[in-house]
Amino acid sequence: MTTTALVITLPRSTARARQVQRIVDRCPVPCQIWDASDGSRMTDEQIANVYQPNLHAPYYPFQLRPGEIGCFLSHRRIWKKMVDESIPHLLILEDDIEMLPNFDESLRCAIEMAPQNGYVQFQVRKLSIAGNSDSLNEQSRLIRPKVVPLRTSAQLVTLGAATRLLHFTDMFDRPVDAAIQLTWMHGATVLVSSPRSVSEVSASIGGSTIGINRKRKPILEKIRREFNRTLYRHRIASTSRKYAA
Repeated sequence: MTTTALVITLPRSTARARQVQRIVDRCPVPCQIWDASDGSRMTDEQIANVYQPNLHAPYYPFQLRPGEIGCFLSHRRIWKKMVDESIPHLLILEDDIEMLPNFDESLRCAIEMAPQNGYVQFQVRKLSIAGNSDSLNEQSRLIRPKVVPLRTSAQLVTLGAATRLLHFTDMFDRPVDAAIQLTWMHGATVLVSSPRSVSEVSASIGGSTIGINRKRKPILEKIRREFNRTLYRHRIASTSRKYAA
C-alpha cells in the first residue's frame, strides 16, 4: 500500500511507550512516531495565538483544556507537513488504539476509494450511521455520514483534506474532532470506514492524556454541562443534515 503512517504520542507519556511500539510493529504501512504538542507547557500568549472561543456557529459551549489544544495542534502540525511536502495521503494514528484483524483491508479500501479531498475515519465504536456508502468489496465500505462522528483515533487524510483543514484552522474554537464535523465550512469530504477496524485501549494504558478533570462537580453544574452538551450536539446534527440535504 502506497502510504505511510504517523502515531501521535506525548514524549512524557512513558507508560504508553510499549503500546506505541505495538502500533508501529502492527501497522501494515511504514509507521513513525510523531511527538505530540504539549498544551500544558504552552504560555497564555501561545494559546491565544491559536485558540479563540466562539468563532463558528453552532458555538462550542466549553472552554478548551490545555490537553485539547495540544491535541489539535498535534494534528494540525501533521496537516502542515503534508502540505509542505505534498504528501498525497497519510495514515494518522493516536497512541491508544489497537488494530483489529480487518484493519489492513479497511485501510486498503480507504486508500483506493477516498476522493482527492477525503478524510476517512476508522472509528473505535460500532456506529449506526445514516448516509451514502460505496463498497470496494463485501468486507469493506466507506460511508459518507450526514452527521460526522466524533473522535480522531485513526484516520487516512488526503492532501486535499489537509489543505482545507489547515486553512480553516488558523484559529480554532473547539476540539479537533468537533472541528472535523464542520464539513460545510472546511470543505473536506469526511467518510467513515465500515465495519469497525480499530479499538480503544486507553483504559489499559493509564487513561486519557487530554487531562479530563475528574474532580466531583456540584450537581447543578453537572446538569448544566450535560444540558449544554446535548443542546450543542442537537445543533450540530441539525446543521449537518441541512447541508447534507
